[in-house]
This record gives sequence, C-alpha cells and structure tokens, in this order.
Amino acid sequence: MCVDAVRESAATGRVVLWEESARDDAQAKTLMPPGFRVELARATGRIFGPDGPRHVVFAAGFPAVCGEEFEAVRRVAREAEGAVGVAAVCRGARRDVEQAVASALAMFPGTVPVLQPPHRADGPVGGPVRGATTTVTVHPDGRLTLHRHGAQDRSYPHPDDYLDHLRARYGSRRSL
Repeated sequence: MCVDAVRESAATGRVVLWEESARDDAQAKTLMPPGFRVELARATGRIFGPDGPRHVVFAAGFPAVCGEEFEAVRRVAREAEGAVGVAAVCRGARRDVEQAVASALAMFPGTVPVLQPPHRADGPVGGPVRGATTTVTVHPDGRLTLHRHGAQDRSYPHPDDYLDHLRARYGSRRSL
C-alpha cells in the first residue's frame, strides 16, 4: 500500500525520498556491507522506475567514520548511479567535506568536469578570495533562472540582465 502511494505521488513529480538507512548504520558504528547498500539503493530507485534519480536521494554513508565506510560510499556512488541520486553525508568540518566529495566523485567518469569548492591553498598568498560560481537552473521548458549569485553575474545590475546576457551569447531559451 505504501509503495503504491509513493508511485502515485512520483507519477505527478511530487515526491522525493531521502533514504538514510546506510547513513544511520554508519553512525551506529555497525557498518552495512557495501553490496547490501548498493542493492538497497537500486531497489529503492526501482520504485520510481527510470525516474529513480529524480525521486530518491540515497545517503550512502558517512565517509569520515573510517576507511571501510569511505570505500563503501564510493562503491554505492559507482554501482548505484543511475538508479538514485547518491549523497555522502558529513559534518561541516573541512576534512569530512573533502572525504564526502572524494567518495561521491566516484560516480563520474574522468571525462566529466565536477565543480568543487576551491581550497584556500589554491590561490596566491594574500591574493583575492575566490567568489562562488554563479549557478543557473535550466528548466525542462528552456527557462533560465538564477539559482545562486556569484562571480559571473556580479557586474550585472540585476539577475535578469545576466540571464539576458547568457541567452544572447549562447542562444535562445529553447537551445539552452
């Protein structure tokens, strides 16, 4: 009955699940085997068919707990990609965030560019602080909206001016 209600909501695009069984397991210091996590992620995604990644965020684990947990999260990222959206959970500590990013990057082949926050050591000593990258959302109907202000839109007086610039430079709404 519950699965049918979830499927019905998913058909209308109204539901997103945040599945945390693997993360909860890691916090309890009893590690769920990687193969079981992969199968759990895939099974959860199958509830939504090919739309699994749009409807399920699978918190694969907590990579900072230990090396075994780090590798388990990497394996879920590699093997369940396409069935669910994979998340690596972490505390706000820099090292934890770096481990979470490193474990989740396994889902992308080397040819896919992945935007990562810059490390302070990447810039010149005493140099300017790097600003966040402007993030634009491209909607299925071709509309553009500004998701987050950043370095690229800074010189434009209004977000719409930046979006107009993008449309003029890269094409019409439909081609973006």
